[in-house]
Amino acid sequence: RRQPRPKATASTAHRTRDGRLSNDRNMAARDLFKHGRPFSFVRHGEGAHDALIDEGKQEAGRGLLDPELTETGHDQAAALAKELSTPERNFDVVVTSPLTRALQTT
Repeated sequence: RRQPRPKATASTAHRTRDGRLSNDRNMAARDLFKHGRPFSFVRHGEGAHDALIDEGKQEAGRGLLDPELTETGHDQAAALAKELSTPERNFDVVVTSPLTRALQTT
């Protein structure tokens, strides 16, 4: 029996402070925190594909290539915006996917 293929993971190579090349994402995060540069990762709100998959309609959900947010997804994005809009949070850069649901969340 064949083993399932592992899911792809993102990894970025970077140089450590002593010049070594590393692809350890956690090391990059630790290095940012050492220099007082916190960062946040946010996932998009619920998309139309998520709702279909949750209803047991996997094929229909996975068939949507660039779904928009659902009403719940818009509510989630609004709640996130409120949570992140505090005086102690200051963002220098926002990087987002060009997919509709990500842009609607941003």
